[in-house]
Amino acid sequence: MSAIATLVFDQCARNRQLWVPKVFSARYSFDRALYSFQGLDETLFGRLIDRFGDNVASLLSIQYRSNEKIMGWSSQSFYDSRLEAASSVASQTLSLQEVPSMNISADVLELVTAPMLFVDTAGLPMYREDGEASRSDIQQSRCNPGESRFVVHYAKLLVRAGLRPEAFTVITPYNRQVEQLRADFAADPDVDALRMVPRINTVDSFQGQEADAVLISLVRSNTHGVVGFLSDYRRLNVAVTRARKHVLIVGDASTICNNDVLSSLYGYACDHGRAAFVQQLLDEEGGIPADPATAAAIQEERRQALARTAEKSKDKLQNKAQEEEKLRQQFLKRLRHVVDTGQPLQLPPKLSPYERAIAHEVAKELGLMHESRGEGSERRLLVWSKDGPEPNFPEPKAAAAAPAVSGVEPGPKTVADSEETALEAFERRARDLLGSLGPGKPAAEWKAPTDEEVEVLHRLAGDLQLEVVEGGSGKKRRLQVQAPPSASGSATEPRPPREPAEKAKEQQQPSPPSANAQLASLHEERRQRQLAMAEQRKKDIEQSNADMKVAKQAARKEKTAKKGAATADDDDLDALLLEFTKEEGTCSFANCKDVAKGSMKELW
Repeated sequence: MSAIATLVFDQCARNRQLWVPKVFSARYSFDRALYSFQGLDETLFGRLIDRFGDNVASLLSIQYRSNEKIMGWSSQSFYDSRLEAASSVASQTLSLQEVPSMNISADVLELVTAPMLFVDTAGLPMYREDGEASRSDIQQSRCNPGESRFVVHYAKLLVRAGLRPEAFTVITPYNRQVEQLRADFAADPDVDALRMVPRINTVDSFQGQEADAVLISLVRSNTHGVVGFLSDYRRLNVAVTRARKHVLIVGDASTICNNDVLSSLYGYACDHGRAAFVQQLLDEEGGIPADPATAAAIQEERRQALARTAEKSKDKLQNKAQEEEKLRQQFLKRLRHVVDTGQPLQLPPKLSPYERAIAHEVAKELGLMHESRGEGSERRLLVWSKDGPEPNFPEPKAAAAAPAVSGVEPGPKTVADSEETALEAFERRARDLLGSLGPGKPAAEWKAPTDEEVEVLHRLAGDLQLEVVEGGSGKKRRLQVQAPPSASGSATEPRPPREPAEKAKEQQQPSPPSANAQLASLHEERRQRQLAMAEQRKKDIEQSNADMKVAKQAARKEKTAKKGAATADDDDLDALLLEFTKEEGTCSFANCKDVAKGSMKELW
């Protein structure tokens, strides 16, 4: 293959570096779980900016698609308010009209013609996502039948008010919600009457396209505040900015406001667009109430509650910062004594890991040597001067009795380097923790580890022949290292020889299952439950499709029967008129019938 002088990448801001070798040869194959450790999960555009600075980047600050209020949230959240809307699109909105017979009043028209409308479904059980009792999001798609039915109703409302049927599209993050929406649109008899052929897509499949009106179903509504991959701000930004004149966002404000980006979207809709409760657009019978402003007071109360929640979060962060500074000053005062006297200091074992971490930072700032020794409740921090004597404190009892890991020889303890990096400190602590795994402590878990920390844990687990279990992503990412049953058994200290009577008695008693066996059993039970749930969902979808097919066939038969009945009625009416005309043209007397017929012919 000849050399390529210049290679141009389109959409470079979204292309990850994993795509580069695939351009040259299809023989390359990569494990997506590993390429992030090599830095390949960074976009090419981001890598260029990191290397050469902002001089190689030029922001296209004028956009020619969306109304300025639709564009405003994206500009504020991701572009430092540098985006501008071209004058030709800045104030474009939907051109709709009132339809009193359909309960589309002036108040309703004001909501549906706003550039951005957020419809809140919070607190209503019929708008909960399916499976909302589960906190887990691993390998699970979601759907929200209540939101799907509302989107169908809202789409019909727009079309009846004058929107062209092909001028809107529906977007949702989840494939199962796409299936639910398509089924609900197909089952509604008014959809065919209004000649609606809705486009229903996931966010990813609709990227690069646009529509006058975009209806977004966020799906997530649960009591745990779990938003799943809605937290991916890139997808959310793409979904909102597909709209030219109007964007509808249907979601549970109490759920999504647990995420900063989603909370900012709800706040922006309240301040610069319109926010309404679903009850303002739907009454108990599925229609639109005459006065949709009746929930304005409740809406204001919800906004105030949101502001109070944000204020509490700020207070909590401020209190945490104050507590950390107070601890830092206390350790600074104690460790200055080591600097002044040169005598080593051993801090008490009652310190929490968080407090020990702060003490490590203070010792490093003062140029002191520092190291944590011991395990569990006996773990303590030793601090000494570089020029002073090394600490000679007795080893903690827990550390002396700690079992050795099979296949790993304990090396001599070394003094931690005062210039130790954060990753090196993490590796040292992880090695100590993994070395302590045994029958009493069969597993260790890390929450939201970074890619570098995951790589370190995989390497340490491989050296110690331990098992690694990963799950989740982002802030929900979890990594657990487990000691296999063989390692757990070999990590115990040798017991003294037992008497034959004790051996016989022990053989008669059933041994309890090990902790690892229990974990494996629980994991298998959970997997079986997930498989059963998936199978049940598949059956429900198949049954729903079958019911829908039967309903469509029945509707077609009913339509054909009505058409046949109407044709028969028309034939009967024509025959009756013909008979009446014949009778009118004939004399009632038998002897003059022919004369009457002739006379009628002459008259005509």
